[in-house]
Amino acid sequence: MLNFKIRPNIIGCMNCNETSTTEGEYSHLAGFILKHQADLLGYANKLTHYNNEEAEDLFQETVYRSLHNANRYRDCGTTGAWLKTIMRNIYLNEINSAANRNAYNGEGIDMVDEAMRPDESYSISELYRAIEMLAPRDREIITRRLQGYSYAEIAQYLSMKEGTVKSSIHRIKAQLRQLLE
Repeated sequence: MLNFKIRPNIIGCMNCNETSTTEGEYSHLAGFILKHQADLLGYANKLTHYNNEEAEDLFQETVYRSLHNANRYRDCGTTGAWLKTIMRNIYLNEINSAANRNAYNGEGIDMVDEAMRPDESYSISELYRAIEMLAPRDREIITRRLQGYSYAEIAQYLSMKEGTVKSSIHRIKAQLRQLLE
């Protein structure tokens, strides 16, 4: 577990000397984070498929953003739900930006084979809609590939053999092609 400490004197914006939240808002949020750190890390682990390093990074980014934006929290729900929403949004934004980076760099999912015809190119939104239609396990495998993970890394995360991951990705690509037609 992380040894995370929150110092009350770091209230405010990183780029200026203005205070972005009150002591009360900050204290409530900091206390909640400290008390529920294990739960929040557990949720981060679940989102990152139990990659501890990614989970800790996600947790820290969530803590930073929540403390930086504590003044935006409204008592219309639970603090935990607000923090988990922030965490989930950070995670989804990272997945989308990684997929976009990989698409623009020509990396990620290699839906373009040598035998592929020019009329078989797909937009990112079309591809994501097709991915949403896949079975959860297939969606997890192809999403990891989109994030730039190697076959070996995917195999390790999902407790599969590397050959099984390769054949699964080949099968998933064929399935995606059918869904995109």
